[in-house]
Amino acid sequence: MLGRKLTSIEMKVSSVESRLSSVEGRVDSVEKSLKSDIRRLKQYIDRRISRLGNAFSSYQEFFIEYLSMRGVLEERETTLLKGEAVRLSKLVSNPFTKEELEKLKAFLEREPGDFSLEEAYEFRELARKAIREYGEYPEAYKLHMYASIVVGIAMRKLGEKEKSKSGSSTAPE
Repeated sequence: MLGRKLTSIEMKVSSVESRLSSVEGRVDSVEKSLKSDIRRLKQYIDRRISRLGNAFSSYQEFFIEYLSMRGVLEERETTLLKGEAVRLSKLVSNPFTKEELEKLKAFLEREPGDFSLEEAYEFRELARKAIREYGEYPEAYKLHMYASIVVGIAMRKLGEKEKSKSGSSTAPE
């Protein structure tokens, strides 16, 4: 009788072990699925945040360049932003190459009205790179704002130069 009871208990334990093994397999499957879903959700959120950051910096860039080009933002008003941008240049190294970092520092030493349009675009591109890599630092956006002002001022000066050339050529002699 005792032997039958032990056999019955062993069969029940074996049945429970079998069901437990099946449950463990399902738990592993659910865990893998959840990890995959979480990874996809993280990628989606990262893409959306990146797109939002790009949209913000693009809007900021256009608006500041427009205001600078129209003369609303003047060279003398850039002192605060320039100081903040210099602070960022002291923090950064990677991902800038040594040449880019030297060029960034040289651009920051110049006055905002002393840039050709090509140099201003180059400066702005370095500022864009700073945002992509150092977007968590407010100074990166201040550098970008300053570079955008420089682009706007360079555009305005180029427009004024072209306007004065066309105005002088049409004037009576």
